[in-house]
Amino acid sequence: PDAVKQVGVIYQPMFDYELVLLVAESHPLSKQKFIQPEALHKELLLTFPVAHERLDVFTQFLMPAGINPRTKAMQSMDIMVQMVALQRAVTVLPNWLANEFCQTLPVKAIRLGRGGLAKTLYAAIRELDQDVSYLQKFISLGVKSSNAVTD
Repeated sequence: PDAVKQVGVIYQPMFDYELVLLVAESHPLSKQKFIQPEALHKELLLTFPVAHERLDVFTQFLMPAGINPRTKAMQSMDIMVQMVALQRAVTVLPNWLANEFCQTLPVKAIRLGRGGLAKTLYAAIRELDQDVSYLQKFISLGVKSSNAVTD
């Protein structure tokens, strides 16, 4: 979900990423270079237990197209990805995470829409803690790690 404006909380950008659809390698959609919202109409979409109004796949991809697929909220990402690998469902993950699963499981990441669905990951910090050294080091590590992956 995107950052929610709150008094006393600041958001520091860490890195940019793209949301992608994760499907089984044997899934009919796996042959596509990118997915249009209509392609998900009859799919079971696994999500985290967050309101659809806070999930970018809904607010920026499915809802504008009037598509409302069947969904199942799950707590465990490992179970979600195993269900995807078994072609029981599909899910949407950040590309950096989906790519990790693509290395070890029979799954494929596919772009959402022709231009993709770009996002930024933010660290949320209480304003009072913004100068705490270990938090600044954590953010710095996140930025450096993302640079190493994208370079």
